[in-house]
Amino acid sequence: YVGANQNGPNSLPVKYALTKQAALKTKNKKGLALLDRMGNDPSCWTIEQSGALDRLAVKESSGVPNLIYDLMLPALLWDPEYSLREIGAIQKGMDFSTKELFRELMAIDIGVLGHRIDLPFFIFQGDGDILTPSATARAYFDSISAPHKAFVTIPGGHLVEFANPARFLQGLLKVVLPYIDCER
Repeated sequence: YVGANQNGPNSLPVKYALTKQAALKTKNKKGLALLDRMGNDPSCWTIEQSGALDRLAVKESSGVPNLIYDLMLPALLWDPEYSLREIGAIQKGMDFSTKELFRELMAIDIGVLGHRIDLPFFIFQGDGDILTPSATARAYFDSISAPHKAFVTIPGGHLVEFANPARFLQGLLKVVLPYIDCER
């Protein structure tokens, strides 16, 4: 298992707190007002508030690519298999899925999946990730029992595999490659 930008238990209150810290540091009055209106209890957030928190967390982070506009859209536009209409349908599908699954996603407890994994387990995390905080990812990592495991922090924030691809690849080659059976 190789995970990047890993959510851990209780990551939402930590994301809220880190975003508030960052907004205080930058004196982002509009962002702070949003956070005050939302409150710090994720069970009370609406889908709109959760999305606004994510956008604010990205805005308050440095070097974090925008998933849609920096990564997905350019990739889809260059793919000859997709028309503009199909690209729009993909976005509508993602929006629909998020709306329909919002309450379930907010309530998910990854601990119910268990803490024993019978294969090598690796997490790569941006050391300044606000959206999927390193502290909660580390707590999840620490709860896992696996034959071999490694937690790799990389300078950067969320989507570190895109924001710092050279370091991400270095980590994969150094930490994960030794556990891959290339003879298969």
